Amino acid sequence: GLEKPGKKRRESMTIESNRNRLIFWDMAKGAAILLVIIGHIDGIPGFLREMIFSFHMPFFFIANAYFIRTYDVRKTFVRSVRSLLYPYMAVCMISAVWYTQLHLDTGEEPWRCFMQKVYAMILGISFSSTIFTDVDSVWLIWFVICLFVSRNLYVLVRHGLQRFSPVVQGAAIGLIALLGYYVGTHVAFLPWSADVAAVSLLFMWVGDYLSKKNIFSRWLLPLSGLSAVVWLITLKMGIQIELATRRYPRFPLCILQAIAGSIFFVAVFCWLEQKGCILLPLEWLGKNSMVILAVHCFEMMYVDWDAWFYSWIPYSGNFWVRCIIKIAVISMVGYAITAVRDGVRWLDRADERERAMIAAENI
Repeated sequence: GLEKPGKKRRESMTIESNRNRLIFWDMAKGAAILLVIIGHIDGIPGFLREMIFSFHMPFFFIANAYFIRTYDVRKTFVRSVRSLLYPYMAVCMISAVWYTQLHLDTGEEPWRCFMQKVYAMILGISFSSTIFTDVDSVWLIWFVICLFVSRNLYVLVRHGLQRFSPVVQGAAIGLIALLGYYVGTHVAFLPWSADVAAVSLLFMWVGDYLSKKNIFSRWLLPLSGLSAVVWLITLKMGIQIELATRRYPRFPLCILQAIAGSIFFVAVFCWLEQKGCILLPLEWLGKNSMVILAVHCFEMMYVDWDAWFYSWIPYSGNFWVRCIIKIAVISMVGYAITAVRDGVRWLDRADERERAMIAAENI
């Protein structure tokens, strides 16, 4: 007869072997998007901001690269358009309409207001530097278009150099990252944050390597311990990378810090999943991190929290109370949006099933 899967069989089903249910990555992304929100709240303690900014944006590059399955340039581009470029454009267009509506009573011509934001969307500037100084920032959504560039550039490099050794590929990625660092710190902040995207190839390479080598299942404890030590030591040294403003203190040591902090961060949630501790709210936030980021972007641009929320709630001057309020409101709005989205998808699938049934009956 068939042998029932025993303990040994269950243990062999590692987290990395089941690519369809990497719960620890969802939990890590959920926690990271909360850190993004917390990091932008006024009054954040300095030490907390330093800890968050030391790895939270690089983490998302590593997380994205972890799920790169092929170096097919065309497939990667098509998938990136659907998962990154379309959401970026949707957020920017909604922002353009919202901005135009708010300026109807100011005497400005509506079409100028609208085109001002469309122009900002096309250039995708996070912050102005020596060029495009008259272009509006796209705010937090800069990261999405930057990730789009970085992901496709990484796959293009790996595909183009696939005949060469990993050392040569790594050297090429390092040189491109060095060029991006130089341009961002000595020349200008490029459109679509292309200079940051170049630097972030290093994070993409780490995420890809962690995935291909099943590092979290093979070396979880020693890796997490070493990463924690490196991260804490560099924090003590006062190093804190900030990609949006091209702040790279003691480059490339800040890159090492961001990688170490990200790995330790993910390792914590990997360990929790292995122990059977699944944090469902974080898992949901991770699966819907793009929606949460979009809501966070809009509220930072257009919501007056002091007038609309904090002034009505006791103890709202406390930083942690503000965190709870903002996270709760953003999460509820995000949940409403995803509920509508999932409802529309369900209706579309129901229509497809009905059409399939009708077609089958007519055969």
